[in-house]
Amino acid sequence: MLLKLTILTIFFYQIFSVTSSSSVLPCSFICLNQTNASPKPPVFYINNTIEDVLISFAINCNTTDNLTYANISVSIDNAHSIEIKNSLPLNLFSFNSESQNLTFNLTIHGNLLGYSRLSLYAEYLNQTKYVLNYTNNLNIDFAVKRKSTILDTIFTVIVIILVCIGTFLIGCRLVKQNLYANIRRPVPILIGLSSQFICLPLIAFGLAKLAKLDSSTAIGLISTGSAPGGGASNMYTAMYGGDVDLSASMTFSSTILAFGTFPLWILLLGREFIDTHNVHFPWENMFATLICLIVPAGFGLLLRWQKPRIADRLTRYLRFLTLFFIVYILTFGIYTNLYVFKLINFRTVIVSAILPYTGFLIGFLMSIITRQSKERLIAIFIESGLQNTGVAIFFLRLSLPQPDSDLAIVVPIFVAIAIPIPLLIIYTFLSIYRRYHKQDNLVTSINDGHDRADYEQLPTSDNEQ
Repeated sequence: MLLKLTILTIFFYQIFSVTSSSSVLPCSFICLNQTNASPKPPVFYINNTIEDVLISFAINCNTTDNLTYANISVSIDNAHSIEIKNSLPLNLFSFNSESQNLTFNLTIHGNLLGYSRLSLYAEYLNQTKYVLNYTNNLNIDFAVKRKSTILDTIFTVIVIILVCIGTFLIGCRLVKQNLYANIRRPVPILIGLSSQFICLPLIAFGLAKLAKLDSSTAIGLISTGSAPGGGASNMYTAMYGGDVDLSASMTFSSTILAFGTFPLWILLLGREFIDTHNVHFPWENMFATLICLIVPAGFGLLLRWQKPRIADRLTRYLRFLTLFFIVYILTFGIYTNLYVFKLINFRTVIVSAILPYTGFLIGFLMSIITRQSKERLIAIFIESGLQNTGVAIFFLRLSLPQPDSDLAIVVPIFVAIAIPIPLLIIYTFLSIYRRYHKQDNLVTSINDGHDRADYEQLPTSDNEQ
């Protein structure tokens, strides 16, 4: 019995000793540029196309295997973002025979904004180039970011100013009596709010998952889908001959409601994307964004209540401000953010167009189902799909670090480009149709007039006699 216990003890000792020895590697593989390696090394930031970065590595070994060489295999999960300037593969690096260590360098160049993981795999050889039975792996995360310029600051500040002025003018435009009248008949407002704050955020989330967008672009899509209605909807509603008072009521209601729904959707839907690269999400900046919306709107409503004449004068500038904002985004905004055209792909273009167009379709179908008048149908149709992309740009600029903010802002910029396209196309066709129909009616009325005149000049039988 004692002999059996002795044999079992020796057997288990051998097993555990082999397991423990195999779990401790005789070599350590480290990056000398990273001083903090626990719990997870920080992301390595590179300025886009500005300069090459030299990354140094070291392998330190403590073994009796007489190590002579090391082969290093390198792979990149996003070759569009970074590239390695060294000649690959990195084979037969020589160890120092006395200290059993070696160092080598990699030159990394940033090509395009985004994240990429550099994976290194080391295998060890003895003097006869026999590959030993232990290896090392090392992963390093890189983030290629854009160097901020004074133009970025100017663009962001002007967007903030325009959004604040726009929400102030929306508050000035809202007549209390009209708001109460629309609240008593709440179906149109409920259609717009349900489209903007229930359908579009969920559609944005579904599109992000379906198109397999990266985390930053997905946050941009979700924030755009969760944004309130924009002041441009009032301009388009007036252009189409819709109910402008209803449009103003819907825009104001969505702006106020966004104070609660915007952070809620970002929290519920965005949590699946914001931790992909351990991005710190500053919720305080998001609430600061919403306060910058609610305070100007409140001041505008107060001015409408106290000084309605002044409010009426100011609301005349809402159309000009909206047109200026659209032109500003499509000119200076694109010039400042030309990098977005390097980042764009067909999936981003498609989802940026599908999001607002789906909102238009929802508003149109719900208006038909609920039998709204033509004027109200126009207001609901436009309000349901037209998001305030300025709010999304404002939020993303202030809340996300680089390069996440630059990657995320691609979506609201392309949504702002996509929104006017169907509206202007439809308006052009309607204008052509109305002009043709008007000319046709004019010709018909002229011909009818000539026929009547000819008829009146015909002599009667009495006159002939």
